[in-house]
Amino acid sequence: MVNAPTHLIDTNIMISWLTARYPQVQQHIAQLDSRYIFVSAITVAELYFGAHNSARPLENWTRETHYGKSNPSVIYDVGRHNSR
Repeated sequence: MVNAPTHLIDTNIMISWLTARYPQVQQHIAQLDSRYIFVSAITVAELYFGAHNSARPLENWTRETHYGKSNPSVIYDVGRHNSR
């Protein structure tokens, strides 16, 4: 059982963080212990769906894929599969 505060990041916050649209979001997340930051499979699927259907799918897909490879607490295989 985890005794530290945990954070489940939703889709809107992930988009804000990935796009650097709101620097205060990036600053806040940077202060958190990354071992206790989580993203649900639903959020992952929404990110992949959005990237796939965006005006810049390759750019957005690359950003989402890079995030998944560098953050093991994200279940990308489930999200990638369910987003299609």
